[in-house]
Amino acid sequence: MEIEQLINKQGEIVNKPKRQWLKWIGVLVLILIVLSAMEHFGLVPKKPEVQISALGKKQINCQRTFTPKYSSGPYYNGPLFDDHFHLPFSPGMRSFFVKMPTLGEGKDVTINEILCNFDREKSSGALTFYMPKSTNKVTIPQANEIKNYTDKINLFVSPAIIKPKDLEKIIKENPGLFVGIGEIGFYEFTNKWRPINGRWANEIYNISDTYNLPVMIHSGKGQQEQVENVLASYPNVTFLLHGHESAQYITELMGTFTNIYYSVDGASLYSMRGAMVRSGYDDYVAGFKNEFTSLIDEGISFWRDKIGEYPDRFILGTDRGGTGHYSEEFSQLTEEFSRAFIGGLDKSVQEKFAHQNAEKFLNINK
Repeated sequence: MEIEQLINKQGEIVNKPKRQWLKWIGVLVLILIVLSAMEHFGLVPKKPEVQISALGKKQINCQRTFTPKYSSGPYYNGPLFDDHFHLPFSPGMRSFFVKMPTLGEGKDVTINEILCNFDREKSSGALTFYMPKSTNKVTIPQANEIKNYTDKINLFVSPAIIKPKDLEKIIKENPGLFVGIGEIGFYEFTNKWRPINGRWANEIYNISDTYNLPVMIHSGKGQQEQVENVLASYPNVTFLLHGHESAQYITELMGTFTNIYYSVDGASLYSMRGAMVRSGYDDYVAGFKNEFTSLIDEGISFWRDKIGEYPDRFILGTDRGGTGHYSEEFSQLTEEFSRAFIGGLDKSVQEKFAHQNAEKFLNINK
């Protein structure tokens, strides 16, 4: 065993084993990098990709009487539309950063389970983010299966792990399958190597312009000037922003640019995903319930006048997408929060914010 010499308080030389675990972690990381590279370049055999239905069995008892538990209201009672909903990963996809359930029959969540919650919430549909893999033979057929099955799920294609040329190929070979591009995150740690107005991003915006598809982005801190440059450079592209980082200056952008919408959702109202990754589902939900009233009050205070100033360009969302987010318990919680938040807005904007703006954004005729 390797040792290192230390001097104790008495001035004597003593031997102490080195921390071997640090060395082995480095070796393990190197092995993973090599294996990933070998798989990428086709140097190792891949497991056969088996098509798995995303639909699952049709659900029963998908009606629910709205019964508030955490606030005295007032509540909005009309239709809803969720404009920020992450579909679970398809089989064959992996996530190294967040715990994401898998979509498909016999997996964690099915489309029919998701649709059942939409029915319970009286939601007319959702703008959903779907992440394909360019070499995966499962993801695109599954996306087609979803589109052909229901008109409540409007698919945006996420380019997070594919090259722009592969994104364009997917869009070109599957016309009408995807109605937008995103979500694309330009957080502080990713913006350094993939900036919001850099080469990779501009290729995505050009694809959006070519195929007339809106783009959903989550900008990071200190990016107002960069966002302004993007909006000015692509006047024919419609952008949908979300996130607390851009909340402070969103109305300033709306006053200058007409090609921008904003999703008011869990990323700015109740710190949906980051908090849950850190604390876990049970602790997060417990905190959400305890802070329900204060979160509603804070949200209404911050957003009421902004939404009133630009009533046609703000849209309701939830930012569901992690473990537990597809459960009926979480469906009930986000529905009550949404209805309480909308109930605090001026009545003249409630229907627009709840579903009409989203339907207009997606060109859905209701």
